This record gives sequence, C-alpha cells and structure tokens, in this order.
Amino acid sequence: MRLQKINRKLGSASLCAGAGAFLILPLSVGAQESVQRPLTGAATATSGTSRLTDRLPLGVGPTAWRVSAGAGLFFQDNYNLSPTNHEADLTISPQVHTSMLWPITEKNSLTLGLGIGYNFSLQNSARDSLTLTPDSGLSFNIYVGDFLINLHDRVSISANAFQDPTIAGNGGYSQLVNTLGVATSWNLNQARLKLGYDHTIYEALQSGNIGTGSGQSEVVSFSSAYTPSPTTAIGLETGMSINKLNNRGSYSSPYSDSVQYNVGPFYEAQITEHITFQAHAGYNFVIPQSGGTNAVQSAPGYYYVQIGINHRLNQYISYSLSGGRSTSLAVSASQTPLYFINWATSWAVLRSTTLSTTLQFNQGSQGTWGSTARGETFEQYVAGISLGHKVTRKLTGSVGYQAALRNSDQADRDYVNNMFNLNLQWQLW
Repeated sequence: MRLQKINRKLGSASLCAGAGAFLILPLSVGAQESVQRPLTGAATATSGTSRLTDRLPLGVGPTAWRVSAGAGLFFQDNYNLSPTNHEADLTISPQVHTSMLWPITEKNSLTLGLGIGYNFSLQNSARDSLTLTPDSGLSFNIYVGDFLINLHDRVSISANAFQDPTIAGNGGYSQLVNTLGVATSWNLNQARLKLGYDHTIYEALQSGNIGTGSGQSEVVSFSSAYTPSPTTAIGLETGMSINKLNNRGSYSSPYSDSVQYNVGPFYEAQITEHITFQAHAGYNFVIPQSGGTNAVQSAPGYYYVQIGINHRLNQYISYSLSGGRSTSLAVSASQTPLYFINWATSWAVLRSTTLSTTLQFNQGSQGTWGSTARGETFEQYVAGISLGHKVTRKLTGSVGYQAALRNSDQADRDYVNNMFNLNLQWQLW
C-alpha cells in the first residue's frame, strides 16, 4: 500500500520539479542542448533529475527505486569528424541506470538519478570514455506556504562530439558539466514569480585541438508571468551570467571572460489536450571582460527566438518541432549565434514496436578557434531513424542509423559521419 502511494506521488513530484523552469527555455533538442550555455543553465533548474515513470517496482523502506542495465554497440565511419582520412570506430558501451523517489512528507520529496556507462573502443583504447546521462543528479522539492523551493545538483558527461555543431576535426571531445543551484517559485492566483541561481562548472575531459571547453558560470535568473488559466502563462524573463574561462594547456583560450544579460517575453500554453506550444524571444547582451589575449573591446549582443510545439496526432503518431535563433558559448570560447530547426516523430507502427525519426539543422558562425586565429561559418544537417521493440516484459531492444553532414567555409572543417547503433536494455527492478 505504501509503495502504491509513492508511485502515485511520483507524478506530482515530477510536475513540481518542472514547475520552476524559467529564463530562456531550451526548446531545441540534440545539438542545441550541448551548446546552450551559460544562460540556459537555470532554465532547467527544476526540470527534475529523476526520469521515473509512474510505476516503480522496488520499494526499500520509505523509498521507491527503478534499476536497469544495458549494453550498446556503436559504429561510426568518421570518428575524427574530418573531411579526409576517415577513421572508423566500433564501441561497446555497457551502462547502469538507477532512479529513486523519497517522499519525505506529503509534499516534500527527494529524487535521485544516476546513469553511468563506459565506452570501450575496439579500435583504439585511447578513445575509451566515461559517460553520465543528463538526468544524473539530486533534486529536493520543499514547499513552504505558497513557495516551492527546489535544490538541485546535476552532473553529466557527454561524449558524442557530433552533437555539438561547433565541433569539427575532433571526435574525441568530451565534457563534464556540473550544476549546483536553487530555484524558487511563488504562485499567486493568476501570477507566478520565479527566481533562481546556478553555479555551473564545465571541464573538457578530452579536448584535442579545441581552444577551450573549461570554465565556470554564475547564473541568476528571474521571471514573472500572468497565468489566465492553469495551462497558459504570458510573461517576461531576464537573467545575468558571469562566465570565467580556464586558460590552460597549449591551446589556452584567447578570449576574455564575459558578463551576459538577457531580457525578453515568453508565452507557454497547452492549446488542446494534445498540443502544447512555447515561444521565447529577446535580446542577449554580451560584455567582454579582461583576461584574454584577443579580448573584444566592443560589447556585442544577439537577439534570440525559440519556438516549439508538441503534438500527439493520434494514438499512433506524435511529433515535436522547434526552431529559432540562440546564442551560446561554443567550445572555442567564442559567442556563437546559432539558427536551428529540430523535428522528431514517434510512430507506433506495431504492437510493442516504435519507429522514431529525427531531422536537425544548425547554421551559425563562430570566432577564432584552436591555435590559428580564424573564424568560420558552418551548416550542419543530422538525420536519424531507429526502431525499438519490447522483446519481453523487462527486455527492450533498438537498432538505429544516423547521418551527420557539416559544411564550412573552412575546407578542413567539413565532414560526413555515418553512425549505426544496437542497444539492449534490461529492467532489473
């Protein structure tokens, strides 16, 4: 009986965790998630670290757990993301994932997520790498009257370089990101106020010839919204970020530290039972600080627009579409305005079988990078298809293919990469 109560509470705990999102929401998926830094750090401050479902089979004392293990086989024909001299790579990737919910009181809850894996390269052991899934971390929801306070500590290690469109010529790039922060939401009938702070550390674990990729950001954000209905919010969001870059190694960053400000309106609504819509727009001010050998003297700024829609057409087909223009701090430490379009569709074609298709487009320009002072303008196209099947009640499998094409005005920054993957996932508890 107690476990059933915990399972029912999970839905509300996840909603409470997601209720505190503010600042520039990263509507895009895939490539954008790897470069939307630093001003989007607080955007997901209360998005929840645990991706538990509404059915947790293992109860340990007052907590509920879900534990799974899996293994993947990943092949790519251009590991180094280079225009010539392609090097293929075959990787075996075991992974364990656990999720936990602890309802400390009727409203307050602690969630834990940890997905850890390791990539073993069969071609070159120097390419081996550790991975931590983006939902790894702790999240604690505390209710005090009309206030929801969320304390969180999130950590991830990404290893797929092609997911960042600013990277080329370095398939081994990986980065650790750790975010510690607090977010507060105050609901007042038809008004909603949110305030948050995040301290983010990002460290390049394997950087190759990338100019930087290590540093830290302090992000403060605030939003106010008018909520004419429980499913609609119209308001204004603003934020400030202080970014410090770590200059180390032979490819130390030539760029200065920076302070960024953003301000703009947003609109979020559940239009129908099956359609949700989000729109964010505004301006991002960048003020370079001292510390770089090529410090920019002017104060550049960029506008941002992000629009997204999620739609369940029927019981068989659902899709999400997002696009816009964002500003990010690329791994080269330069400010990168990026235009993007992302489309993902899920097709429930057969019983226990799902077909997924994705399309991504990214276009941007970035300043000097690496050891040579030159800039570039680039385009990246990514298309993917995967087929997932529930083999038994606890065993699921999937097979997929993905292709990435990058065009640049710098000839040595083009690439084509074909990727194949096979995955098995076993639900232990």
